[in-house]
Amino acid sequence: MLWHAATKRWVMVVWSDAGGNGVNVYTSPNLFDWTFQSRFAASWLFECPDLFELAVDGDKKRTKWVLTDASGGSFYAAQVFNDMPDGRVVQMAWMGGNQGATWTGNASFPAVLGLRIAPEAYGDAGDERTFTLKPGHVKHVTWHAKDQHGWYDLRVTCQEDESFLRRLMGHIENGEPSVTG
Repeated sequence: MLWHAATKRWVMVVWSDAGGNGVNVYTSPNLFDWTFQSRFAASWLFECPDLFELAVDGDKKRTKWVLTDASGGSFYAAQVFNDMPDGRVVQMAWMGGNQGATWTGNASFPAVLGLRIAPEAYGDAGDERTFTLKPGHVKHVTWHAKDQHGWYDLRVTCQEDESFLRRLMGHIENGEPSVTG
C-alpha cells in the first residue's frame, strides 16, 4: 500500500487469480473506504504484489512505477519501505531454506533500490553508464533513445547484494512509427 500524493489517495494492489493471475488496484481517501479502480492481469504475476515508484538514474522528475510479485526463488515475496524521509526505497524479502532448523527462513538484508538506464540490449552496448548514488542525492542524465529506436532496457541493482537484479524493458511511445527487432 502506498500514498499517491498527486491524487491524494492511498493505493493498494491485491493479488487475485479470478480470471487468471493478476492484481486488483484499489484506492482510498482514508484507509477505510476502498474503491476498485482497475485490474492488471499477467501470467507471470503471483501472490504478494508490491507497487512502488523509482526515480530513473536518480532523477526524481523522471520516475517509473514498478510492480513485483512473490516469484523469485530464494528472494521471495519482496516488499518495499517507501516514503522514507531521505527518499530511499528499501526492499526486503523472505529467504526460505534452513532445512531442518526450527524456522524455515529469514528476512533478507535491506536493499536500497534504484533504476539505471542500460541500453545494451538495443543498439550500442558501449553507451552503458553506471551510477552509484548515496541516499538523498540526485544525478541528472540524458540518454538518447533515438539510437535504440525508442527501446530501453533498465537494470535495477543493489550494491549490497550483487546477486540482486531486476530488468525493465520497453518502448518509448511518441506517436511515430517504430522499429522492432
